[in-house]
Amino acid sequence: GTSETSKEASELDERNALALAIVPS
Repeated sequence: GTSETSKEASELDERNALALAIVPS
């Protein structure tokens, strides 16, 4: 459902943010 998709998207956003913070720019 939409709620499930939104939840997955939020989790992915958090993981991406952590990855960006870890990876040196």
